Amino acid sequence: MKQPRAAVIGCIGLLISGHAAAQMGMGGGGAPPGMGAPPILRDPAGETMVMTLPNGWTPYRRSADEKDEIYIFPSGQDATDWQETLRQEAFNSTVGIESATRVYELRTENDPKSCADYSSELLGEGPENGYSMVFWKQVCGLADGRTMASLHKSVLGNDRLYILSMIWKRNPPNRQWQRWETYMGQVQVCDPERSEHPCAPAGMGGRAPARR
Repeated sequence: MKQPRAAVIGCIGLLISGHAAAQMGMGGGGAPPGMGAPPILRDPAGETMVMTLPNGWTPYRRSADEKDEIYIFPSGQDATDWQETLRQEAFNSTVGIESATRVYELRTENDPKSCADYSSELLGEGPENGYSMVFWKQVCGLADGRTMASLHKSVLGNDRLYILSMIWKRNPPNRQWQRWETYMGQVQVCDPERSEHPCAPAGMGGRAPARR
């Protein structure tokens, strides 16, 4: 789907600044604007990212012209006070991106600008359920001594660009990294109207992204 040039540039800007926004925007204690009732994460109608809701976690949704976002918080945390969150972004077009790997390139080129210390690791890339997919982790040490760590999975759909991020306000232990790597491996983008992108029950589809 073609978009006006200005809209495409604006969306790419959001791709570049996404990690910094997660670091600073919600971390300041303010709730993201536009959050409303919990979304439905199952039973896709058309192309969508299918995922299970972690036990005890609560989703909040915000919408804008360029994308929909879902933030999911564990019990005892919310948009005003959180230590970890699962974020799903679904852009309303493919925003001029030709492969999911380009999202990784944009993020890892620009996210270090917000960090005093930065490291990233590409965990997997390639086709997944007929779509281009990339999966990576990164750790950002801020100038004030705080640490932000995150896992990201990006899938380039036919209609939309999807980015799933698990974000911590710390560097979590290895068992948590591994737990969420497994979780993200079970998340898939599918389209019940296209046989090349079949939909399995939420939590049953996908696979652990292959490490390089």
